[in-house]
Amino acid sequence: MTLGAGRRLQDLSDLPVISPVLNSLLAQEGGRDHGDYVLLTGATLGFRHRVSGRTALLLSGGVQESRSVDTRATPATGSYRANPALAATPPLIASEAKWSSSTTSVARTPGRADTAS
Repeated sequence: MTLGAGRRLQDLSDLPVISPVLNSLLAQEGGRDHGDYVLLTGATLGFRHRVSGRTALLLSGGVQESRSVDTRATPATGSYRANPALAATPPLIASEAKWSSSTTSVARTPGRADTAS
């Protein structure tokens, strides 16, 4: 059995707009932050059952909530733009079933295509 929980501040962009180091320096010194941030809080629960020596079945599920965050810092010069409201409502719920052996792995997640490797 596995249990996980976490809380993190994350840039919502699919692709990085700027390097994290450069973004940090520009934000700290000039108020030019290129990120759009959201606070993610979530938990997961999973079960793994070994079927044979090289084969296992994994079932897992989780929930994740996102919240918009306010800007509460002051740069050395200039000012920050307001962070946009980005929270998703209601919380996201996901589940996954996975069958794996030494040669084949198949995962099934509701709402997504099956993948095999």
